[in-house]
Amino acid sequence: AAVDFYEENLSLVTALGDRAAQGRAFGNLGNTHYLLGNFRDAVIAHEQRLLIAKEFGDKAAERRAYSNLGNAYIFLGEFETASEYYKKTLLLARQLKDRAVEAQCCYSLGNTYTLLQDYEKAIDYHLKHLPIARELNR
Repeated sequence: AAVDFYEENLSLVTALGDRAAQGRAFGNLGNTHYLLGNFRDAVIAHEQRLLIAKEFGDKAAERRAYSNLGNAYIFLGEFETASEYYKKTLLLARQLKDRAVEAQCCYSLGNTYTLLQDYEKAIDYHLKHLPIARELNR
């Protein structure tokens, strides 16, 4: 299965000492666990991805790891933790001037705060999402 393939890939690149490839392997493994509904395993893999992204100063990979962690924590029902990861995603999206990810992140934060029943913050983030979505849809 895909998990076995990515775990084998991870073992291989670890044996070779290729940290950059390890980072990618952890990201792939995390995404696969997420798609299979193994959210705890996804978190473990994406935390490793995040660590390696920071080692390399790879802000785009760091941003993806934060986003993936937020998504996994939503499915674990840990909405407060998810919101913290989404906020970190948003910060990096703005630094990277990635308007599409910024919009998606505001939308995710709006939904997360709805789940937390903090409707004021939910509305605030959805109102931030709207103009960016309109701008991107032109």
